Amino acid sequence: MRLNKKIFAILLVLCLTATTLSGFAEGALPIGKTDIRFVIGSSSYTVNGAAMTMDTAPLIKYGRTLLPIRYVATPLGAAVGWDGVERKVTVELSGTKIEMWIDNPTARVNGSNVPIDAEDNNVKPIIVDNRTMLPIRFVSEQLKCAVGWDEIKREVQISKSNLAVRPDIYNVSKEDEDPNQGAKKPIDNIKPVEVVEDSALGTGHLLDGLKKADPTLQIISVTKKTPIYEKKNDDLIDQLRYDFQASIDFMSKLKTIPAEDWKDTPPGQARAVNTSEVDLPIVLRLGRGYNVFGKLASVDSLKNAVLDINKLVADQRVERIRFDSADNQQTVAESIKKYSEKMSAKAKASGRYFLFGGSASSNFSSERTQELNTYFSTYTYLVKKYGVYITATTNLKDYLLPEVKQFINDPNRSADDVFGNYGQYILIDSITGGRVDYSISAKANKSTSFENFSMATKAGFNALVMSIGGEAALSKIKNREQFDSSKDERLTSQGGAMGLSLGQFINDPQTLTNWEATLEENGTLIDFGETGARALIPIWELCDDPQRADYLKAEFEKINAAQEQQWPTQKYVADITFVVSRRPDSARNKCPAGYYLIDRDLNKGAHGKFIYLCYKLSEDRSQAITDLFLEYSRHGFGAETLPTSHNSHVADYTRIPVDLNTGAGGNFIYLWTTKAPTREPLTALEVIYSPPNASHEEWQFVKWHNGSDPADVNRSVGGNFVTILFQR
Repeated sequence: MRLNKKIFAILLVLCLTATTLSGFAEGALPIGKTDIRFVIGSSSYTVNGAAMTMDTAPLIKYGRTLLPIRYVATPLGAAVGWDGVERKVTVELSGTKIEMWIDNPTARVNGSNVPIDAEDNNVKPIIVDNRTMLPIRFVSEQLKCAVGWDEIKREVQISKSNLAVRPDIYNVSKEDEDPNQGAKKPIDNIKPVEVVEDSALGTGHLLDGLKKADPTLQIISVTKKTPIYEKKNDDLIDQLRYDFQASIDFMSKLKTIPAEDWKDTPPGQARAVNTSEVDLPIVLRLGRGYNVFGKLASVDSLKNAVLDINKLVADQRVERIRFDSADNQQTVAESIKKYSEKMSAKAKASGRYFLFGGSASSNFSSERTQELNTYFSTYTYLVKKYGVYITATTNLKDYLLPEVKQFINDPNRSADDVFGNYGQYILIDSITGGRVDYSISAKANKSTSFENFSMATKAGFNALVMSIGGEAALSKIKNREQFDSSKDERLTSQGGAMGLSLGQFINDPQTLTNWEATLEENGTLIDFGETGARALIPIWELCDDPQRADYLKAEFEKINAAQEQQWPTQKYVADITFVVSRRPDSARNKCPAGYYLIDRDLNKGAHGKFIYLCYKLSEDRSQAITDLFLEYSRHGFGAETLPTSHNSHVADYTRIPVDLNTGAGGNFIYLWTTKAPTREPLTALEVIYSPPNASHEEWQFVKWHNGSDPADVNRSVGGNFVTILFQR
């Protein structure tokens, strides 16, 4: 097993030479530090201090800088490709391959889906004046460049240190116990490499960097040699090319996906993972820390290893199961905060939590997540290939890595240190396969009802992604035109050989089928497993000291509270009352504690008593007022609840026993309300001194019982036309 890890480390280094070699054949390899600087709005830029000119200028959109990538790629020696059919840009440098699609907020980096900006899905490649503009920070950072920003100069600074590599005759031992002992025997078709380090570069060994990036790699020793760029020998270059191609041929034989016996295992039958399979990514994900405030079931949220996966596998504490099944799930909520709560339930954590905010930010625009009176839905298609999990009877403390045990129990380590390195939870049950998330948000007042919104999002998913009768269901959506004008839809994917976008589904009905066919060998983490009570375990449960555990948990609760505050709180009108007096101040002072007063006299100009509307808000949707109307009568009445039909809506309505014409003469006017769940809840109230006009298009007006026109609260007594408005 150690041998395989060493081979993998060597192959990684060889892969990093790919673009370097092709660039070296054309001319001198960039050596030292490449420094590129752009100024927003200027077509001039510099490369290592030399002035250059481009045929466009960088621009800022949604807070991110965009420009044609070749002005960064060329100085770095990267290759850039364009696929006009897929509308895809490909950038390759030193073993890193970045694929980005126009108008798609998700990129693919070395085969894995990565959000271009986890905080804002609006950041994506776009076309401006027939030029493809890419988010420069994302691309640069994926290419291991440092990116800086000078606010005063409005200057973007990109820098990268360059290393060269060369082959060497050092061979790795095949002895498992001690790699430094035994015969040194060449490995077929592959030569190890060593890093050429020049002190002028100011950088460390490439292999050391790889080891830090992936602690599972076993790194061979590295020595300094004469830099390759000082040797202009064509034979050496040809040899480098040969060695690289040989390494690719050899790498293609390595198993980075489940072996044939995994594929041949009958679905639903558990098998122990054996020691020869411990290096598979699907296995290595287990026992790692997880940032539960990041994305739901995503490799992007994985942190450093917490548990000793080698020991777990050796002790037969890790099992696998084949699924080969598909499942649909929907998360739908009346507000982004409720959406976050429902997402959190997937972690099966006890308490009121607001987890996986990274998914909410990825599925919806930042503008939408800050809006009230908005519905949110994500319809998910899951293709489950394999499940891998740590058995439920395992005492996880017995498998803590020694350095992790010391770290999390160290009282001098802050919670930020612990969570930053190892996350707040540990992943112990995972599902690998493919995932498509179709997310829609829409204004509540454009959706007719929450039920109508839920049905519309499901129909849209079926029509767009599944191609199974969704159009027929869409035709039944109430007020579809208004709903379509308000909705914001997003589509993201995880797993598969290609990233998916809305445009692909619109243009090619075979998109889903083609994508699914690639999942066997291109699966990724898509869901949490359910073989035990929990797929995620709080890291504080592994602390030896109860006080230390309490401290970490308390700090986690603080972070959760802060996460809650990032989402606006949707509240509903739960009660209405009126305050009356001969003096305005006296009337206002009667407004009950906890109620909001609308400071507009309902007897304005009628010379009656001062009357103000007060209302109470609640986060409890079940307590919300859902409908109301005004009654005009010659007789006075008290409070009363009756089954009533108002404009074909039948429910139990209750009369508020305050005459809104008090002291002004004329007939009696009363407000009736209902909390029947058959209509959407009220979220706001307002009073205006005129009939509604175009400036109030986001509001509805209170009508007379079974009427259609705005009700004038000053009816028959003169004075201003007074209208009560409400929002749903």
